[in-house]
Amino acid sequence: MIRDQELDPAFIRRTVLATMLTGIIVALAAWAYKGPAAGGGCLAGAVLGAANLWFLWNLIHMVLAPVRGSNKAIVVAVFLKVGLVYGAGAALLIWGKVSAIWFLIGFTLLFVVLVLKVAGRWITSDENKGRSIDRPVDRSG
Repeated sequence: MIRDQELDPAFIRRTVLATMLTGIIVALAAWAYKGPAAGGGCLAGAVLGAANLWFLWNLIHMVLAPVRGSNKAIVVAVFLKVGLVYGAGAALLIWGKVSAIWFLIGFTLLFVVLVLKVAGRWITSDENKGRSIDRPVDRSG
């Protein structure tokens, strides 16, 4: 079972980095097979998805931390999240030089990375050590 204390800022930082690396790899493949609009859309989606997570994490920490951030800093964080992330995404899609479907694929790479990271933590947790997939855990003693 995943514990809340494991979802720390370092986990978010590693997730953002893994999303960026995955986004670059998928964008290069999309660029090679589908063209620059697909590759650019995928990369832009991955970058904006990672930025969205990073801004959201910082905003949650400013609002819910024991020592709450200043109201001015919270307003700036909300403006950056909404203005930059969603504004950039809307501008890219309205501009029309990137593929919308590949933008969506790039944006959802973050969720794929998160699911795989959490699944990896669950599989390698202490509760699952020494357990085979083929045989159930013997709890008889």
